[in-house]
Amino acid sequence: MDATAADAEGDSPRLRVAAFIADYHQIWQQSLRSVDRNPSAPSVDLTRMPDSAGDFAAMFSQGLQNWLRASSATAALDLDLWATLSAQLDRHFASSPGPRSLTTNVLRPPHVPAEEAVSSEERSGDAGMVRTVMNDPQQTIYYTYRLTRLDGSWLIDTLSESYDPPHTPILSRDEVAQLLAGVGPDTPLPELPGDAGDLDALFAGADEVVELGALTTSGFLTVHDLGWVRWDVAPLTRSVPPGTYPVAVARSSDGVNRALRLRLASSQPVEWRPAERVDTGDVVSVDAGNVAILDFTALASRDAEEAEGILERMTPSILNGPGAVFSLDDGAPDAVVVESGIGDGGYPIYWGLAADGSLTDLVVDFLTASEQPT
Repeated sequence: MDATAADAEGDSPRLRVAAFIADYHQIWQQSLRSVDRNPSAPSVDLTRMPDSAGDFAAMFSQGLQNWLRASSATAALDLDLWATLSAQLDRHFASSPGPRSLTTNVLRPPHVPAEEAVSSEERSGDAGMVRTVMNDPQQTIYYTYRLTRLDGSWLIDTLSESYDPPHTPILSRDEVAQLLAGVGPDTPLPELPGDAGDLDALFAGADEVVELGALTTSGFLTVHDLGWVRWDVAPLTRSVPPGTYPVAVARSSDGVNRALRLRLASSQPVEWRPAERVDTGDVVSVDAGNVAILDFTALASRDAEEAEGILERMTPSILNGPGAVFSLDDGAPDAVVVESGIGDGGYPIYWGLAADGSLTDLVVDFLTASEQPT
């Protein structure tokens, strides 16, 4: 790949990022091919309800054409050419080219020199960070580039994006207060809509039960996909006594996680109830292959950019082992993350109750040995 004029190999992180943006846009333009927008297609009234499957298809097609005309996304990529050129871009700019590419297949480029401006640059020895702001016509995007100087050249370690400015909290104080108003030690728990199966047997009959450590909580917990903690994050409606509790994961012989458990008491559960989050339900949605139990107040105190880096930091523990406890704020461990069974999907969360109604367990069932209740 031809380096741009701005690609001064060792000058500064700022120049290196500017070169990446310019070269990214260059290969995107090289990879374009026109979309057939079929301007002769008959007009369809999009305000009425479709009468048939064929009518729905026509309305969907017309709506798509209208969207393409109205937006800047009037082109697609020659994916074969894009794959070739983007691999070259990674090798040129990334400190460790591999699966976590600096490039993605997109309808419009996320990096445009005329629209993405450097807002700040920091350097400390051979480490650097550059922030940019992309003034996209539809939405402002904030990028953070972290770089390392190797053999005199600045290379990009990670590239993250956010729709919030740096240091924006995940939740405002008012949002946290509003959510916590729906939490209490005696919040009523709903009945199971069906048979949850023998959740205790997920651990008693597991090929391996790995004790991951202990999690310290303020009493307010949440369960979430670490890759999406900025969306729909909410505490569980039932609080637990503040304290430190052991965490374990049950695994099958082939290393697949079957269930995650936070043990709240030594007594055995005699009943299971859905563990709901405030206004969010009792199923954790997974789109990044992991499930975490976290102290809600600790998570809510982090800013959005920090949240983006949590998954990056914990990925080795997720992919190369049963999981790990960790700290959200460099204090005592207040969170745990594991790989979510066989991957993405929705996994039910349960409270275990003792005979006296007190909480014994918080369990996430990865549905590898039981059926989700209906």
